[in-house]
Amino acid sequence: ALGVGRRAQDVIVELAASRRRGYGPKAALAEREVFQRAVAENDLRLRAARGLVFEVFERTWQTVQGGSPPSTADQHEMSAVTTFAVDAALAATDAAFRYAGGAAVSRASVL
Repeated sequence: ALGVGRRAQDVIVELAASRRRGYGPKAALAEREVFQRAVAENDLRLRAARGLVFEVFERTWQTVQGGSPPSTADQHEMSAVTTFAVDAALAATDAAFRYAGGAAVSRASVL
């Protein structure tokens, strides 16, 4: 899920430099503060989720490698961090679709 979210984020950032929106003098999407904020927030969410996934799963892996099964708390934490990662990826992908507009559903788009 995190890879999908990251790819969507990368695609919309690339597309935003040439995409123009608005009435009157149209500004590039990349120049709009609301877009920049959305990109930054989604980037932070994706990076935080990735870090948590590695931290929690690595700790649990060490427990399993030591011959012990994951505790109930470990299992709950793995479930929670997985949910957080999917939510972060979904938010990034959703934002990419919204900002791409119709270009997101064209055959040429990876979105």
